[in-house]
Amino acid sequence: MPSFRLYHTAEEGKRSDDYVGKGRNPFIPSVLFWRGPSRFRRRRILPVVFVILLLYFLWASFSLGPPARGVSGTVRGSSTKDVRGRSDETNSASWRWRRNNVLFAAAGLQSASTMVPIACEMARYRRNTVHFILVGRDDISMEELLLKNGVGDGCDVHWHDGRPTHSDSSTEFRMELSIFEALGRVNRIMNLRVIIVDNLEEEVGFFARSIRTKVYGSGIPVIELPRGAAENLMWMTRLDCGSLSAWNNVNIEIIVQVAPGESGSLIRLLKSLENADYFSSLPPGVTIELPPSIDIPTLQFLEGYTWPPTRPGGQESGRLRLQRRFRHDATAEESSMRFLELFFPANPRTSHVLVLSPRVELSPLFYHYLKYALLEHKYSSYGFQVSRNLIGIALNLPSVYPNTTSLFNPPLIKPRISGLSRPVPEAGQATAFLWQAPGSDAVLYFGETWIEFQEFLSSRLDALRELPNPPQRPKAISPKYPPWMEYLSELSQARGYLTLYPNWESGGSFAIVHIDPIPRTPHSTGHGGTPDPSAQSSAHLPREAPLISRTALVHILPADGDLPELSSIPLLSFDGQRISPSTLDAKAADYAAEFRKEIGGCVDLRGFDVRSSDIRDLFCLKDEDWIESALPSTKASN
Repeated sequence: MPSFRLYHTAEEGKRSDDYVGKGRNPFIPSVLFWRGPSRFRRRRILPVVFVILLLYFLWASFSLGPPARGVSGTVRGSSTKDVRGRSDETNSASWRWRRNNVLFAAAGLQSASTMVPIACEMARYRRNTVHFILVGRDDISMEELLLKNGVGDGCDVHWHDGRPTHSDSSTEFRMELSIFEALGRVNRIMNLRVIIVDNLEEEVGFFARSIRTKVYGSGIPVIELPRGAAENLMWMTRLDCGSLSAWNNVNIEIIVQVAPGESGSLIRLLKSLENADYFSSLPPGVTIELPPSIDIPTLQFLEGYTWPPTRPGGQESGRLRLQRRFRHDATAEESSMRFLELFFPANPRTSHVLVLSPRVELSPLFYHYLKYALLEHKYSSYGFQVSRNLIGIALNLPSVYPNTTSLFNPPLIKPRISGLSRPVPEAGQATAFLWQAPGSDAVLYFGETWIEFQEFLSSRLDALRELPNPPQRPKAISPKYPPWMEYLSELSQARGYLTLYPNWESGGSFAIVHIDPIPRTPHSTGHGGTPDPSAQSSAHLPREAPLISRTALVHILPADGDLPELSSIPLLSFDGQRISPSTLDAKAADYAAEFRKEIGGCVDLRGFDVRSSDIRDLFCLKDEDWIESALPSTKASN
């Protein structure tokens, strides 16, 4: 047996020198230089080297995959030219640096026929560089495929043939490897942002397995289209690669706060949620805060209600959460804090909350519009600067001003539409608009906004407790609305935040608010349980718009479904006046300065940034200057 002992004394080290071979480092343990019989080493080492080389060549052959039909075994068009013969090596260089490449991939001819018109429609809007690759077995030329699908020269898609040689006789395993390698080669050349595939239940088996087991884990976002996408999901072709990249990451949760007397309306809302179309997306989770008193029909309905609804091949149930209040006498502050605690975004960048009133009824297409507008205005590659003040997206057009003293007249304008050069609405026609006034009936609020609002409300309530003489500020929101609306309106005016409201000539809505009799609730009554006069008088003012029925979203929205740019639509101050972005910033700075002095306890107003998302800029309650300035008023009262 060889010795594994290390020598530490000088005598032992001297004796060990007799056994050190030529060129050997004496400081390295002898175990690394153990020498058995040379014949034994050759018999063992040579087979090991042979096996390693064999495994390497097998791995290399499988990793490279079978050669595709094209020049030099590459994907046809990826490094030479596409099947239309446009450009040569300049394509590869320009595609990589464009960083807006979207790839449609199909193996079955039926799936290819489904996605070809979608790819052509996306290319027509020129917001992405669109590619299409065929990776199946069928021995049909790309030219014939395009001819059968009516593709002419006007379809500006780059077509690629990624099928391997001898595909008709290839095994399923070989086809899976060829698909993965073909898509990998295209990605290395084009730096793909998104891969779009047909419903994998409709695709051939080896393609579906390759996408699920290999491509999904590659780091490239993969969008799997639902059935009927060519008819119902054409709005996705208007999105750029930044929006498409967030397709699978967006998460929406729904919260409903039911006031006493409103539980009967809850059944109508839940049924409309159940009838909505969520296409391939996971339906939102629903959290409902119930009042202390619930009518018997609502309780019986909730006992048998499951969410999401069970559908063929559908999603798991159990995403419904119920909470019940026990106190009738909760203050406005307690009710607001309790409501905001119903949701906390796990990832503020991708998790958002849809606030719904129990009196709302939703259109079957509400989720189509909500996800479309969210992806377009929140995640678009170009939209960061123009959407920095945007905090939410409403589903309905408000009927009255926040104080409900008069009917709200939405602005009319001729907007500048992004995308194609085509006719736009004439001057004086309806258009979407941005408004400083938040909503509570059916509004999606972004995750970052919700966290900031929670921090603001916490600091706001601390200020009420710590101020020696809290000022009596006039209410900006009618008591018929939930009390948290008052605080969100303060934050919106201090920061210059905006909510996007829809409006179009058809007059339809994705959410309608049913005007039920005004209940005696904590947020719909005045003092002592007496119905608020403004709430009563406003009962006849709002007019319910017709609910949008099932049809393609692009046929409902103006401008062929292309959403207007936020920078081109009207911008309204909190009181409903048309203003410019610079005026918005100036009004926000003035409001914030007054708020910091009256509520925040700030004395030195210098260095305030109205665009800051740090709530500490609005509150200075721990400052010594504020404490000293507050003491004289306290002494004077004594």
